[in-house]
Amino acid sequence: MLRTPRPGALLTVALATVALASAALAQPTPDAAPTAGTATLAPGFAPDPYAMDVMAGGSVEAAEAAPDCPGFVDAAPSAVLAYGGNESVDLFVRASTDTVLLVHTPSGEWLCNDDDEGLNPGLVVGPTAGRYAVWVGTFSGDAGMEAPATLYVSAQRDGAMLDPDGTPSAGRITLDAGFSPDPFELDVEAGGETSALAFDGCAGFVDAAAPTAVLDYGGSGPLYLYARAASEEDLTLVVMGPDGALSCNDDADGFDPGLAVDPASAGRYAVWVGTYSSRARTEPPIGATLFVSEVGGPTAEDFIEEDFPEEGVYGGGEDISLFASPAHGTLPLDAGFDARSTPVEAGGPDAVSVSGFGCVGYIDNGEPDLNVLYDGEGDLLAFYTESDDDLTLVVNLPDGSWRCNDDAIERNPAIVVEAPEGGLYNVWVGTYSQTGGADATLVVAERDPR
Repeated sequence: MLRTPRPGALLTVALATVALASAALAQPTPDAAPTAGTATLAPGFAPDPYAMDVMAGGSVEAAEAAPDCPGFVDAAPSAVLAYGGNESVDLFVRASTDTVLLVHTPSGEWLCNDDDEGLNPGLVVGPTAGRYAVWVGTFSGDAGMEAPATLYVSAQRDGAMLDPDGTPSAGRITLDAGFSPDPFELDVEAGGETSALAFDGCAGFVDAAAPTAVLDYGGSGPLYLYARAASEEDLTLVVMGPDGALSCNDDADGFDPGLAVDPASAGRYAVWVGTYSSRARTEPPIGATLFVSEVGGPTAEDFIEEDFPEEGVYGGGEDISLFASPAHGTLPLDAGFDARSTPVEAGGPDAVSVSGFGCVGYIDNGEPDLNVLYDGEGDLLAFYTESDDDLTLVVNLPDGSWRCNDDAIERNPAIVVEAPEGGLYNVWVGTYSQTGGADATLVVAERDPR
């Protein structure tokens, strides 16, 4: 005789099944379907780097798979790399938050990295062909927190993918020692579709198939190369010298890049003027001017030496209010605390009046963004930001001294206080340009984010 179960019994069985399934997924599961899809790549894949947009984070501790791996991931992989090559490839992440990378290799090995470059993780995998399950996690925050990120795969992060012999889009320049006029100016179109993240220390997007310009130089330097956009576009600069070595810069003077080659050997210089953000070929080109000089220019080194002559020496700031109520309250912290994040609106109407290395940008003199009341004897206390905008940071320490920073982690600032004393830290998050407010996250931690 067949017996019909009570409706409640069916529900109990269904809930039990869900509970068992959830328990089975309470750890990183390599065979689960990836949330962002599968990338099938063979040797010589293009574009290089290959990019996948993912959501970082999840509710599972990465240490469930690799005991020393920090952060949180999803049970299912963020992505799967089906790699058919026999050479190693680089996996690396770019995000506005602190991320970690967890990989399960075809041989069953677990790999993990936290901070390969700034707060961005990276790993070399291969050369074994097969299925690589990849998780992009968040370093800190509540379990289940997610943040957008981009996962890159590259076989040529050393710059070999750049073709210096391609026909330069803006032409070829020949300059001898003592050339006139100085600086020499060349109108160019900036940008491209290749991420310059594939070149160590570089940023932005360039046209890898050909340089923007080629300079045949007959002097012995120093040689200064810099670029300025015709609009408010953020530019980048990549230069390959006669010896094949790469030099890069993003923000030497505001959003304009610049490099100094000193000494400069006679020979051929391939120059790429890029844009910080990617642009499709269908979008209008970005007009810019490339400058070449033997006298000087807004290179990163000259800019720092000119405006901030001595690192570690700070003064001024008398017009900044230390006693006003902070916009986002006071955060009490004891030694050993977990990293704390506070959303803020960066910037303000007042130019930073503290003098010293990295003291630039605009803040609100009338109130700090956050006060931190630190009670402990930790090894260090770090303040840093996460944002898509170009930010600056100003901190007043308990002894009344100042600290500033502009670009410690790409365009995000960071200030690290070693052997911090207990007391009140006043913190301002500024914007580099006076363009109004910018959304940002201020992070306080006891670890160096750089």
